Amino acid sequence: MTTCETLTHGTCVFLSQRHRFGTDAMLLADFCRPRRAEFAADLCGGCGIVALRWHDEGHRGTCVSVELNGEAHGLLAAALAFSVSADDTVVGEVYSTSIQATVDGHVIPSYNIGG
Repeated sequence: MTTCETLTHGTCVFLSQRHRFGTDAMLLADFCRPRRAEFAADLCGGCGIVALRWHDEGHRGTCVSVELNGEAHGLLAAALAFSVSADDTVVGEVYSTSIQATVDGHVIPSYNIGG
């Protein structure tokens, strides 16, 4: 079952039984928040909570988030489709693109949040 956790400024983060977040993810997002237009990377992004929290708090630079698990990748893609409108000038351009790379024979899906 998938649920939506709404952040302070209305961004939805989709969660599943396996992919959730806690206080540590919120603290990490606050501790390492990029400046508004800065490039940012979220490694081992899970359901996308850190990247989505940065976006919710006003980050509009390019953010690349990488996750090995396909289900978690799907949760972020769903959150982007649900929370962002293509013509929303306040939110800016946010997109999800599935890119696959292979490292040591393992397929690595990734997604981008850009501004």
